[in-house]
Amino acid sequence: MKGLMLIILAIYFSTATLAQKIHFTDTSNVWKELGIFSTGGPVDFQYSTYTFIQDTTIDSIHYKRFNFESGYGGGSCSFFREDTILKKVYVRQYHFDTIRDTDIVLMDYNLNVGDTFSGSYFDTIYKFRYVVAGIDSTLINSVWHKVWHFSRDLGGYYSYWCDVVEGIGCIQNPTYMLEPIGVRGEYSYYMYCFSNSGTTPLLSPRVSFLDNSSSCNTFPHLNTNQMRLNVEKITIYPNPTTNRITISTSDRITTVAINNLMGQTIYSQLYNSPEVKIDVADLPTGMYFIKINGSEVSKFVKQ
Repeated sequence: MKGLMLIILAIYFSTATLAQKIHFTDTSNVWKELGIFSTGGPVDFQYSTYTFIQDTTIDSIHYKRFNFESGYGGGSCSFFREDTILKKVYVRQYHFDTIRDTDIVLMDYNLNVGDTFSGSYFDTIYKFRYVVAGIDSTLINSVWHKVWHFSRDLGGYYSYWCDVVEGIGCIQNPTYMLEPIGVRGEYSYYMYCFSNSGTTPLLSPRVSFLDNSSSCNTFPHLNTNQMRLNVEKITIYPNPTTNRITISTSDRITTVAINNLMGQTIYSQLYNSPEVKIDVADLPTGMYFIKINGSEVSKFVKQ
């Protein structure tokens, strides 16, 4: 009987060890990010991988350094510490023009619906506020992790969404908690795959475009050969949009297809006109790609 109890206890503690919450500063964490750039020419794609580098002590404070070297405003933010009692993650930022050598709250796991939050130094200077619009949860490694949905307050109205997963960070850009889709217009970032302890744990349910399964396989196949933008022939407006987009071209539009970031076709229609209007009010917030006449491809952001 004693031997049986020892086996049961061993199995219990083994399972408990495996079923633990992920922490942002886990040294085994690996984030894979896709940057999409469209500045009036071909759509360009840049892939980045972020990993732990070393332990660092600054002013007697212990930090974990990750290779998050390119940050908002052309600087860098690399040094992180996590307070599991206060339920906050802090980042120490460095910028190209001057050193802003102080801790800034990167993630606050105590926020409730309706609470406001100011993230990076940039956001503090320009008085951007983020409001918790909703809170959900997702199952990772058999443990529930909270998910915060933020919207940005832009002078009296809310726009630009950001989703923060406990232990993983902002999936629109993990280097800064709150850099939502479309905030810089021509630049958009997507953290499409995350691994911990050498595995890519499934997010169930998915958070926006991230399920950490199909997203890990689909995003790497996006490339500049597939995505070309001919701005002389195609105009899409308004972009970003909330309800409707208008597509106009100097040629005749015969087909329009809209794909999401997973490559799934969510809209397809035949036309015979130089201008078409499409109702996108029911689409989830995010970025979408448009294929016109089977070859021309552009993007738009649904807010």
